[in-house]
Amino acid sequence: FWLKNRRIFACRGCAMAAVAEVKPIFQAFRQAFDASDDSTCQASLVKLKIAIASFASTSPVCPPSQLQKDELLIARETLELAAFLAVRQKDMAALERHVTQLKPYYYDFGKVLPPSERRLLTLGALLLFLLSSDRIAEFHTELELIPVEDHANHYINYAVVLERCVMEGAYSQIQVMKKDVPAESYGFFMDQLMDTVRQKIGLSLEKAYDKLPAAEAARMLMLGSVSQLESYADKENERKQEERELALLDDGPASFTRTLSRATTGPMEEAGVIQWVLEGDTLHFKQDDKKRAEVPALELITNTIGYATELERIV
Repeated sequence: FWLKNRRIFACRGCAMAAVAEVKPIFQAFRQAFDASDDSTCQASLVKLKIAIASFASTSPVCPPSQLQKDELLIARETLELAAFLAVRQKDMAALERHVTQLKPYYYDFGKVLPPSERRLLTLGALLLFLLSSDRIAEFHTELELIPVEDHANHYINYAVVLERCVMEGAYSQIQVMKKDVPAESYGFFMDQLMDTVRQKIGLSLEKAYDKLPAAEAARMLMLGSVSQLESYADKENERKQEERELALLDDGPASFTRTLSRATTGPMEEAGVIQWVLEGDTLHFKQDDKKRAEVPALELITNTIGYATELERIV
């Protein structure tokens, strides 16, 4: 009993000392964040992370009843500000990492700590990041973790409505919603989402057309002018070339992780990369060194009828 109490008091004493030492660093970090001083923020964040790792509340030695609320609050707010610092610096890997680290504070310590004003803002940012990255399955996984009663919150609902628009192909509505973001920090994700949407539209265009009037292509891609279309076509060609080179480094297109990439297996591998070429008032979709792949329609029909016949026999 004496040893147990001694350990508890030791944890409490260490926690009080740790919080007293960390508070000035935390205050400096928060002030630098509000002043948009990213270099000072980054330096303070490194120190804070080291201090948080040594908090008694994160140690398995102390029993759960001795969790220090001040420590947890400092750690939670540090990670929240770090997440939005990552958004400001366009470091999406850091954003995802910090939100993952925040989850124990939101879910495991939810009954110990007072509610965070930034919780739904932060989770909404994560949802927008996943949606803008075309990671729809992970989007729904994260949405399932958020209590149903919070889905009506404007940060969460904004992401849910956007996802519905993407699934339904209501891309013009996304452009309208971009003008009315619920938080300034969400603007970056909306730009990324518009790029993702344009890639989806572009993928459909190059499958459906060999060429298209430039003005019409610009309208379909929600671009303001033909000059913007020309710039976008150059970026699209560069992006596809980079993906192709990366696929080759990963032992060929078949092993490349597929998102919106044109890398596919089978007949489409033989088709090569489709280049966007603007000639005069017309946008051409040209195959790169290889002819366009053809759909083996007769073979598909024969196989489908054969499968249906076999199924009918089994039934």
